[in-house]
Amino acid sequence: MRSQARFYVSVISSVVTIAFTSPANAHVTYRDLDAPPDLVTATFGGAAMADPCAGKSSGCQSSNAFTRYGWRKGTEPTLGDSHQLTTNAEFWKFHLAATARVTITFVQGEDGVDPAFTVYSGLLPDQAHDDTAIDPLNPLDENTFCAAASPKDAHAAPYTYFLHDGYRDTLAYSTLGGLENCSPLNSYVGQFDAFASWSMANANGEWARITYVASVSATPFTGNDQGIHVDGTQSAVAGTGETLVLVLEAGDYVIAAGGEACTDSSGDCTLPRLYGTVSYSQQPLCTDLDDGDPCTQDRCNMDNGAITHAPLDDGAACGTGLVCSASACVAACTDGSTCAPAAPDACKIYATVCNATHTGGTCDPAADAPDGTSCGAGQICRSGACSQNASSGQKESGGCSAEGGAGTRSLMATILVVLASLAIRQRTRTVRRGVRSS
Repeated sequence: MRSQARFYVSVISSVVTIAFTSPANAHVTYRDLDAPPDLVTATFGGAAMADPCAGKSSGCQSSNAFTRYGWRKGTEPTLGDSHQLTTNAEFWKFHLAATARVTITFVQGEDGVDPAFTVYSGLLPDQAHDDTAIDPLNPLDENTFCAAASPKDAHAAPYTYFLHDGYRDTLAYSTLGGLENCSPLNSYVGQFDAFASWSMANANGEWARITYVASVSATPFTGNDQGIHVDGTQSAVAGTGETLVLVLEAGDYVIAAGGEACTDSSGDCTLPRLYGTVSYSQQPLCTDLDDGDPCTQDRCNMDNGAITHAPLDDGAACGTGLVCSASACVAACTDGSTCAPAAPDACKIYATVCNATHTGGTCDPAADAPDGTSCGAGQICRSGACSQNASSGQKESGGCSAEGGAGTRSLMATILVVLASLAIRQRTRTVRRGVRSS
């Protein structure tokens, strides 16, 4: 019944041959991949566009507001502005009810995007944005106006910061060139991190951190926050894109998708906004993983979904006060518990001695019974041994024992014989005297 899972990832960097408006929003808004698609039927410039999501019930959402540099900025030391992924700060989200193999694809519908994307676990609050009161981008000490530690993204000291490690060193700016007169030489541009975990809050004070899972891009990976990266194919041709195949556990997930064709926010990179489509599918894995047996290790092969139930070793816990023994869940042996052997010695106290796995034990003498404990008719325990109870024999006058009484009785019998003999002799004399007198 014990379960075991792991992340698995593969990538297909492919040329996908598929053919492809939304309201502006200043803060994070989600395109829900589990909901029916919100069709986008025109490019940012107003040209008609057939949305590839048309006719699909879910798993597909498009946007016409991708920038050519927004995702790429999140790979830089100063991080990226979440509003630059798309002009509407769009993120894609999906939910898994169980462990599943998930296929995610981002395809550009117009030339120039060079798609890349990152997958995170968790969700940012709706309408979250960079630089809020509870999660400031480059916080300052209100008294000295010097750089101050982030109230949300600082790592507990002592700690050495690295690029894309899931934290922002806003106290010393050690990954951005340091300080000059207590102010940073280089400041953070935004909070979006394409290669690590990051956080944001909204105006209502709702804050959340999303955890880096995987990314695919042609931009070299410089992350230091675990997770997975797959090298993608650099292509800015319409109809091409990137795909990740991941095995993910149940939960909520966020996709940050955007362009990596440009490295700056110059006019050539920012305009025009471009069309692209993010889609996903899920294949549940190991839905019957738990076999209900507490003495098996339930395992799922994340490559093919095969399930195995290996027996646990004897002695493995299978509940409170229970252990596995020969694949059965039994009461655990308790050292020192009282027990009774098949042929007990009345002059011994017995206790359980368990084996190494506590699946059984022996009932061994642990101490001598108290002296005086009855161990049979006329017998008591002395120093752990059964012996005759001296006080149980018949006593004659003088307090003699049974053996002494027998000797006394023999002596008395002799005396009685002697006395009887004397009495007979006396009667004989008396008879003789009477004869003479007559």
